[in-house]
Parts: sequence; C-alpha cells; structure tokens
Amino acid sequence: MLKANGAIGIDLNADNIAWAYCDSEGNLKDKGQITINLENKSSGQTTHILSLAIAQILDKATRYQSQFTTASASTSTRNLSSARACTPIKDIAGS
Repeated sequence: MLKANGAIGIDLNADNIAWAYCDSEGNLKDKGQITINLENKSSGQTTHILSLAIAQILDKATRYQSQFTTASASTSTRNLSSARACTPIKDIAGS
C-alpha cells in the first residue's frame, strides 16, 4: 500500500540503480539512474560505492516524503510507475 506521498521504487542492475518516484495514485512523477561500477573493486570499495548510491536514493525519498520500495524479481523498470509493481521494504517517512 502506498502512503499519501507515493513511493520511490528501485531496480538494481549490474551497472546502475534505476529509480522512479510514483505518486499515491501510481503516476510516474520522476525517474533516473545512478551509475555504479563495481568491477574489480575490493569489498570496501564496493560497500562505499553502494553506500553513496543508497544515500542518493534515501535523499530523494526524504525530499518526496515517500516510502522506499524495491521491484520484485519479476518486475521490470517500466512497471515501476504502478503501485502494484513495488513491495515496500523501508518506510522513510515513519509510521
């Protein structure tokens, strides 16, 4: 269930993290990608790179005062605009 302010959905890929912000009606309002390069990186470097990317997404969730969701394995990025395509994993706004 989407909160009144909608949700930010993410899709993890080998070279980027795609994200989409949908309002409470499931309408796509904003989207983007965060490029990541984990090839030949140490575990410490990988952790740092992913931490920076996650911080960017959390900043967006805070700005939109929305919950944070992730697409299921059977969901593609084009479906992130639908509220039913996302499963809530973290509520940034509380309650």
